[in-house]
Amino acid sequence: MPYIQRDSYCLYYEWAGDESLPALILSHSLGSNHGMWQPQLETFSRSFRVLVYDHPGHGHSSDRPTVGSMDDYGHDVLALMDELHIGRAHFCGLSLGGMVGLWLGANAATRFEKLVVSNTTAKIADTTLLRGRIERLRKEGNLEDIAESVLTKWFTQPFIESHPDIIQRVRGMVLTTTVRGYADTAATVCDMDLRAQLANITAPTLVVYGKHDEATPPEWGMAIADAIRGATTCCLDAAHMSNIEAAQEFTDVVLDFLGR
Repeated sequence: MPYIQRDSYCLYYEWAGDESLPALILSHSLGSNHGMWQPQLETFSRSFRVLVYDHPGHGHSSDRPTVGSMDDYGHDVLALMDELHIGRAHFCGLSLGGMVGLWLGANAATRFEKLVVSNTTAKIADTTLLRGRIERLRKEGNLEDIAESVLTKWFTQPFIESHPDIIQRVRGMVLTTTVRGYADTAATVCDMDLRAQLANITAPTLVVYGKHDEATPPEWGMAIADAIRGATTCCLDAAHMSNIEAAQEFTDVVLDFLGR
């Protein structure tokens, strides 16, 4: 399987699309993996050379040895780009992936053409839920204990009831995340504050948010857009995992924004 070696851990990645096409990097949420982009991958790869990867402790990537900062998650992407000879790329991230995108836009502006940040925030206003999950995982060490809570925050109840096959697949992604990977990444998210950096983002930016998103409510997305000069927004009829619950609409709005 394709990996790049970081200091003391490995990052898994996959390519889709012709090498001659412009690069598009997709970054997944906390508790999922590169497979969350399945609804977009085939369509995106017709217009882009798409790179998907797994955050440490997620999917096929190994655990980071210590709790990282958002700087570390941003440098993971830059290391992938350097190793794979990607000079510039578009970037699309959801939730944790969107946070990484904000960091990259503010700190590595020359490497990115356009940014899509979806269902995300520059700072978690209330970390009680996540810190409770961290405590429970570090005490009991079982992702089964939080899986249902995660899924009910990620999707609306009607979607859960009408798409059991999709929910089962996403549940599998949660359960294949390592306990350390989830807990340490959640700790990074709880401690993150990117608000002061948003004004440094100069790349054209699309902020996508879900009308029914309780994990990162619409007002958090709108606050990001207000802080980035020229940013545009899109509201989808979905909860947190808008690229899955409103898959076609998400795909269409991202392709339209990227101009493909």
